[in-house]
Amino acid sequence: MPYSIQDPATANERFKLLAKATHDSIWDWNLLTNQVWWNEGFGTMFGYRPEDIGTGPESWTDRIHPEDQERVLCSIHAVIEQGSTNWSEHYRFRRADGTYAYILDRGYTIQENQQPVRMVGSMMDVTELVELRKERAESELRTQLALQAAGMGAWSVFPLENRVILDAHCQKIFNWPSPEVPLDEVLSCIHPDDAPLILRALRSTFRPRQSTPAIIDYRHIGPLDKKTKWIRLNGSVYFNEQGVADHFTGTVRDISEEKRKDEALRNIERRFQTAFDNAAMGIAISALSGKIILVNKALFTITGFTQEELYNENYETITHPDDIVRNREILDTLREGKASSCQFNKRYIRKDGKVIWVSLNVTLIRGVEGEPDSFFSIIQDITDEIQLREEQRKLLVLVENSVDLMSILELDGRNSYLNRSGMDLLGFEDKEQVLTTPISELHTPEDHAFVEENVLPTTLRTGRWSGRMVVRHRQSGERIPVFNNCLRIDDSLTGQPIAVGAIMRDLRPDIASQQELEKSEKNFRAMIEQAPMAIGLLRGKDLVVESANQLILEVWGKTVDIIGLPIREALPEILGQGFVELLEGVYHTGASHFGYETMARLYRNGQMEDGYFNYVYAPVREADGTVSGIMVVATEVTQQIQARKDLLESEHRFKLLMEAIAQMTWTSTPEGEVDFYNQRWYSYTGLTFEETKAWGWQAVVHPDDLPHTLAMYQKSLASGDLFLVENRYRRADGEYRWHLNSALPLRDEQGTITMWVGTATDIHNQKQVEAELEKRVAERTEELRKLNISLQQSNQELEQYAYVASHDLQEPLRKIRIFSNLLYDLPTLPDEVKNKLSKVINSSERMTLLIQGLLEYSRLLKSETQTVSTNLSQILKNVITDFELAIEEKQAQLNIEELPTLEAIPLQMNQLFYNLLSNSLKFIQKDVKPYISIRARLLSPQDLQQYKLAQTDRSYYEITFSDNGIGFDSQYSQQIFEVFKRLHTRQVYPGSGIGLALCRKIVQNHQGLLLVESELGKGTVFRIVLPGQQADL
Repeated sequence: MPYSIQDPATANERFKLLAKATHDSIWDWNLLTNQVWWNEGFGTMFGYRPEDIGTGPESWTDRIHPEDQERVLCSIHAVIEQGSTNWSEHYRFRRADGTYAYILDRGYTIQENQQPVRMVGSMMDVTELVELRKERAESELRTQLALQAAGMGAWSVFPLENRVILDAHCQKIFNWPSPEVPLDEVLSCIHPDDAPLILRALRSTFRPRQSTPAIIDYRHIGPLDKKTKWIRLNGSVYFNEQGVADHFTGTVRDISEEKRKDEALRNIERRFQTAFDNAAMGIAISALSGKIILVNKALFTITGFTQEELYNENYETITHPDDIVRNREILDTLREGKASSCQFNKRYIRKDGKVIWVSLNVTLIRGVEGEPDSFFSIIQDITDEIQLREEQRKLLVLVENSVDLMSILELDGRNSYLNRSGMDLLGFEDKEQVLTTPISELHTPEDHAFVEENVLPTTLRTGRWSGRMVVRHRQSGERIPVFNNCLRIDDSLTGQPIAVGAIMRDLRPDIASQQELEKSEKNFRAMIEQAPMAIGLLRGKDLVVESANQLILEVWGKTVDIIGLPIREALPEILGQGFVELLEGVYHTGASHFGYETMARLYRNGQMEDGYFNYVYAPVREADGTVSGIMVVATEVTQQIQARKDLLESEHRFKLLMEAIAQMTWTSTPEGEVDFYNQRWYSYTGLTFEETKAWGWQAVVHPDDLPHTLAMYQKSLASGDLFLVENRYRRADGEYRWHLNSALPLRDEQGTITMWVGTATDIHNQKQVEAELEKRVAERTEELRKLNISLQQSNQELEQYAYVASHDLQEPLRKIRIFSNLLYDLPTLPDEVKNKLSKVINSSERMTLLIQGLLEYSRLLKSETQTVSTNLSQILKNVITDFELAIEEKQAQLNIEELPTLEAIPLQMNQLFYNLLSNSLKFIQKDVKPYISIRARLLSPQDLQQYKLAQTDRSYYEITFSDNGIGFDSQYSQQIFEVFKRLHTRQVYPGSGIGLALCRKIVQNHQGLLLVESELGKGTVFRIVLPGQQADL
């Protein structure tokens, strides 16, 4: 039915929906009970928590700004008392953080029996609109002040109305007594000689689409004092929709003084024009405003502009934008009398766009009465000189910031220059040390002898020397291998040697890289030898067997004697079987090849044998990406293939047996798709195999039984447990009869399900007796199943809520902190308010830590990051680097052993070690230097039993973090891993209370254990038990 306002339920429902959907604050004031209801938008808009809002009228009135309170209350009560319908007010309303928002509040009175009983309304935050209005008013004020400061007045002309409106400064310029004047009177005050000029300018502006702003200089005769002034009029015309000039508006300025100075400058031009034209340097005279008055021909050449073009410009027009401010500051010192002349460099932009450097000597020219009149400038093009300096500077920056040592060695054996990298390499603290330290102190006696007897003589004799040598760090004494390139520096005039330049590269990183490479190669070969699968390495285009572990030698039926032979010679029996061609294809294309259950004939055990293999041919690449070899990884599956053949034969015999059984029988795949029925099934159902194969059997199950049957069947498929269910099957004549269905999985030697075997026994007669009871049990079972699904969904939603809540709460907290800090920094803020604000800031920071911790914890709950091989020693090294300052400040001693490499998520391992090391550095005993020990060991089978870990082929490691900190009572050994659980107050030991909960969750994510042992006053030991490889779950 259509919506009706007389439908209270519908109206109330729509009101609630509107209250939730809107971003405004909706309120409902019951005038009879004097209770106020607020929607959720109230808390969101003003930052109040629901429990802090209140339900009485004071929840509104007490938060109105004191200066607005009386006006607003009188207004709203007047509307209620007078029986009016609508009410609205603008006022300020206090937010939860103590600041005030500008609010537009509108309400509507609801009456019954002509008496007001309720009032509903909404509050809209118009703070931004109010601020914009203030800014606009301030902008208009600034514009007016700017005009006044520039000595300008503003005017508007309305020709159709024959009137002119002048501002105060405009009245002063025109010497007019009133702000509004008839247009014809203003025109009558134009000097007769300038009237035609004014009329021509006005006509040009009366053409729509062609009108341009007009700038007119003319003489004005004051209406009262009859004095003549030069006026500069700047304005534009505006047209109405009919294309008629509607009004003019613009600015006006008194330029009488400028005209006088123009005349003076013209006199100077006549006196000095000849000298200017013949000067070799550029000469210019400019007004104090910067307008160019007079220039010579040399300046035309420097700037590329013509005389007329320069006269129409201000000096700033040709000055580079980056130099204008500095140029003004220099000229201001002349105007203010702080100097009479100055010299400085700046950039011009030539007419062709080229930037040039010039040197200016500027002198202030004063008038007859000593007042500043103009600037006299002599300009010289110094672009070539500046470019030379810039090139020298760039070269010096390049040398100074080079990662290699660069030096200049004087012939007396002392360095006259050493760049920053060289000072760091050799242990110099300042340039003075460089100049006073002979090179003999930068080498051991043996190394210095090599320099004196080989390096320097060769350089001075041949002009250069290159090679490896050794220098010494002057503070630590460390001998540092370097590669040195020496160059003799000759005097450009005499050609005699004057110094030796040197560029040295620190070879320690190269040596370390080489050692790492050798170590990596060694580890790689060891990995191949110790790998639990058959691996071999073939090198070069001839596919030479470079490395092969014992497993692959056994697969090939060969001994280590084949190492070093091409694959064609090592395994001649594979020729013609296609494997060599596949290997060559991988080598040339760089694309891996995968083989699955591929047959190969190999000479093993003294005879040719057929074997089946799963294998991978993977290219081995060098650092530049080129293929240098092939990694062969193989797994023999001959036994599995033979077992499969045996299984097919067994299945044939099995199906014959199934046909002989009295019950209906069937088999299915591990996924549950039926692939066989005996003949009794077809006789009972009257259907064919095509109609009931796979999941087609559902068609004969009673519709009421099908959901339960499917649930139990799918549960057994997932768990591998016995499938046992009673249901009704439709007979060929349409009658449904009860059957007991039973199915067991058949497994291979590895325990993997290969098929399901099931039977269906007719229990219809006995089932009829149990029907009622079974019905009730089925109903209860279904309820429990639905409840279980609902619980799982609730848990998932709770995890999602924790993540979203912690993530979305950070933004309002960030604003609280920012604005609280802004308030705290106000110089006028009372100390009492600052104390309260500091508590707000501290609380928000703690809340941020809690939210970040909760966010990290929720991320761990849904973490799906893949594990990789992780070097825990490197992870720990990175974490210790983060704590270097804390370790140094607390003088902590760390005893660290080598940690294993295992499968893990590197980021989570970093966070685990970071939290544990942070706790050890935080909870320390007073006046006791911290001692932290970090160790690792491989667990033995006895250790696995101690930790109640089932026997497995996986290796486990125990990593211990022990310290001599404050410790804690062992009764809290489980509570410390709970979220937000703390044993100390934040004032004593700051923190979020989430760190150890995150640690345990990280360890659980890695299928490990995290245990703790502690004694009050004697320290704490955390034991982390992690598997070397992660099992698939």
